[in-house]
Amino acid sequence: MSKNKIARDFFGTLQNLYVFIQSCPKRHSVYVKNQREINAHAGRGEKREYTLKKLSDTRWACRADSIVGIHRTSDAVIATLKEVRENETKAAIAAEAKGLLQNVQDFEFIVALEMLKKVLHLSKGVSDKLQSEGLDVVSGCERVADLLTAIKALRCDVKFEDFWLATLERCVKLGIEEPKEKRPRK
Repeated sequence: MSKNKIARDFFGTLQNLYVFIQSCPKRHSVYVKNQREINAHAGRGEKREYTLKKLSDTRWACRADSIVGIHRTSDAVIATLKEVRENETKAAIAAEAKGLLQNVQDFEFIVALEMLKKVLHLSKGVSDKLQSEGLDVVSGCERVADLLTAIKALRCDVKFEDFWLATLERCVKLGIEEPKEKRPRK
């Protein structure tokens, strides 16, 4: 994963968000409060509060769960980071909140969020099945083959367009601008 800069930066930001928000009860309570306010304001019937998940180097299921958490609460994460940045008296904490906010509001981060959410969701389902007690070797091989087919099916213009539209929709929702194409200098 470290060979892909976007994925490396994405997972690094997720881990830093987890540490920043979950390690401090005060910041965590701001995050929970923001989830409640956003859900109530949006008229969402969601009563469930999500917590950010710690990443694991060896368990990809943890990474999939972490992505789901940030995907469902990205507006609350952004609100929390803004609130901490504005109200924190310690310069180092405010600066860290500002840096995380810039990372989370980066277009590349949202692209990675949308793409990796789909890919890791597919692989998590297969991983869960492969760990079940009653699974035989043939069924396991079939599941892996099905996963490879599903991932290969994502590599086409139609699926990329779906990812792109989902990314743009999320960016609009979060107030993140799509990057402008840079014109080459003469």
